[in-house]
Amino acid sequence: MKHLCNPATRNATLLIWFALGSLLPAAEKKDQVKALNTIDRKQLQKHVDVLADDTFEGRAAGSRGGQAAAGYLVEQLQKIGLAGGALEEKYYQPFSDGSRNILAIIPGSDNRLKNEIIMVGAHYDHVGYGKRSNSYGPLGYIHNGADDNASGVAGLLELGEALKQLPQSPRRTILLAFWDDEEQGMLGSKHWVTEPTSDLKQIKFMINVDMIGRLRENSMEIIGTRTASGLRHWISQQNHRSNLELLFKWNLKADSDHHTFFKQNIPVLMLHTGLHDNYHRPSDDSNTINAAGLEQVSRFLFELTTDLANRDEVPVFREESRKESKKDRKLLEAPVETPPPRLGVSWIDHDPDSGAIILSRVRDESPADTAGLQEQDRLLKFNNSKIRDDAHFREMVSQAARQTSVTVARPGQEKPLVLSITFPAQPFQLGMLWRTDPAEPRSVTVIQVVAGSAAAQAGLKAGDRLLQLGDHVVQGNKGLETFVQSMPAKVTARIERAGQTKQLSIQLPHRPQDAGTN
Repeated sequence: MKHLCNPATRNATLLIWFALGSLLPAAEKKDQVKALNTIDRKQLQKHVDVLADDTFEGRAAGSRGGQAAAGYLVEQLQKIGLAGGALEEKYYQPFSDGSRNILAIIPGSDNRLKNEIIMVGAHYDHVGYGKRSNSYGPLGYIHNGADDNASGVAGLLELGEALKQLPQSPRRTILLAFWDDEEQGMLGSKHWVTEPTSDLKQIKFMINVDMIGRLRENSMEIIGTRTASGLRHWISQQNHRSNLELLFKWNLKADSDHHTFFKQNIPVLMLHTGLHDNYHRPSDDSNTINAAGLEQVSRFLFELTTDLANRDEVPVFREESRKESKKDRKLLEAPVETPPPRLGVSWIDHDPDSGAIILSRVRDESPADTAGLQEQDRLLKFNNSKIRDDAHFREMVSQAARQTSVTVARPGQEKPLVLSITFPAQPFQLGMLWRTDPAEPRSVTVIQVVAGSAAAQAGLKAGDRLLQLGDHVVQGNKGLETFVQSMPAKVTARIERAGQTKQLSIQLPHRPQDAGTN
């Protein structure tokens, strides 16, 4: 790893992508699970041990060690029974100074989809004995690159073997690419794009695995989820067996081979278990690999690959991903410290006998101001219900429909006044606020949860993605506010948190703890 369309068509494709998925019969799903279980930590560790052995002298591109490593990979592909994916069905795609990409192919089984290709890649080169430009030292020693990237190569070999265990190949063609010369600027993948062995237009998706051998605390980075709509949602669905904690990164830097395909308007993902103290040092040896974690990530890779290859539709490239920044992410996901006042009033006291709220402030141009409420008004009833206390008042305001009324005792007025109130904001019945995400149309992002509310008691947190509430499947804001206003007293919320799908039980009515402003 190196660290130094038409809108109408797109929307229609998106609906198909969400609705259909990979609808495999039960028998085929059993076959997939059986194949998945052949991905074995012992075999993964064996591949890493070989590739990260001193014999290969750090696998520098074009070196004798790099060429010997390439020979080992081709030998393994032949044992698995995978055909060559380069021109004339060869394995090697040579380029400058003795460097060679290695390609293997699993032809698709569906007559309609077999000309579409899912590419999965991992670079097999490393930095040899190290130089000042590519090593953190000490120099002059073999840099074996066990994690970078013998781990990704091992995962790719096991993926290929698992795919061969299937009674029938996936519907789309799968092209496995072992890139050379990544460490000097992704030269292998750039060469392939310049002189592709398959029509570049056939590549519908590219998954890159780079440094997947050091899983810690069950946490893995996923890069590229903004390159097509709905990827985060889809990835979380595929994570149900591996159950990894996924860190979704927005950065799309030219730091590994996925970026080569991103520049070609192809949706991409990269799996990465993170940098560490052995990175680009002689100490990146095979004894540092977390073999169980490598198995977990490799099985997740199998789930992603086979689902993409079997779906009726693959998501199209999302052009907006080119322009999104950390600032955009902050605007989308930043939690709200306090909920915005819905009514626009503050109070410092209430009558303990009657429960009446005594207003101390009415915000200019708020719904309360528009309705004619004033400072020192005593609120007796809200929506024809007697106000019991502060908490009850906050609950009624948060749950109120857009049109309601308040009964007021005003100093100097003999009779109570009944004032009509119109709320412009979404109801706060659950005790949470959300934002929509243009890249994830089948969810909303929770940005605020009120302490003590029904949402808080259920376990919802800022940053969660709400996928379903009761029988309402979330499609952005569409219908969600209406459902919340009339939702039953008890519902199940389905959420995604760090790539893991969870179900939470929400019980109404809630009783917020804070009072004083609304």
